[in-house]
Amino acid sequence: MRCFQPECGPTRFRWELWVPTFGLIVIGCTGDLGPVASSVLPPGSEALARNYIAALRKGDTAAAGNALVREARSPDTPAALAAIAQQLSGQAAESLQLVGFQVSSSVAGNGGSRHRVSISYQVALLDSAHEGTRYVLARVSEEEDSIGQLWVVGMRTDNLTGPLQRINAFALSGKSPAHYMMLVLAMLVLLFILGVEIVCLRTPIRRRGVWILLILLGSPVLSFNWTTGEVHMNTLNVLLLGAGWLRGSAYEPVILEVAVPMGAVIFLARRYQLVLRARHTSKEGYTRLNLPGAS
Repeated sequence: MRCFQPECGPTRFRWELWVPTFGLIVIGCTGDLGPVASSVLPPGSEALARNYIAALRKGDTAAAGNALVREARSPDTPAALAAIAQQLSGQAAESLQLVGFQVSSSVAGNGGSRHRVSISYQVALLDSAHEGTRYVLARVSEEEDSIGQLWVVGMRTDNLTGPLQRINAFALSGKSPAHYMMLVLAMLVLLFILGVEIVCLRTPIRRRGVWILLILLGSPVLSFNWTTGEVHMNTLNVLLLGAGWLRGSAYEPVILEVAVPMGAVIFLARRYQLVLRARHTSKEGYTRLNLPGAS
């Protein structure tokens, strides 16, 4: 890993992609980030990032240093840029591939907004030593100044073991037992919820539509990164049907999500009581039952 931005430290590489929800749907279908990036990124930000990487690939560290915002320059910057240039040297095997971006905004002193942008590219280079292709992930961070001009504030590069399309491909072979357990759990939760839905449809209860919707919901949600095996618990998230998966693009890892079928569990726990209430309901009004938990 090569990096010369202040916030970069000896942290393990974590792949991320920040785009709007609608963008996730489009990217997941097309695998192309270009249309979404052109509508979300500030004008000129992608051109600046591409030109910056191109300058370093040519070994023009002076031009790369001039494109840096003044606050990011230090006595160690030339050496850091030279190391990145060395990492990116070589004949390009294919054009730069946009694989991720992040855009955040803050209020400027003049009342406008200032953008901070992070754009990631996959660089494919011919490796003459091993007669193959090596891959580098390059992330350029940019920020607008007070007059709206974009400057580079940092860059990070990571060597990849192969193309991201292959690294993050959804495959069953060579996975750990945790991967298979999560996949089976997702299928069981989905089947359980569908089964409880059938039970609900065949049960004579009041407000059936509300219970049908509640059964479909699960929370909290467990997110499982299919590439890295990382697990995160999202206690405030609600997942429809209790299982699903997310993928921003072909360069993104598959995120398998499994939720606790809380709605289905609540329905089964209250089913007997709901049936009794339905049988004791008349036009004159609801008759309270002396049952545990009745209100």
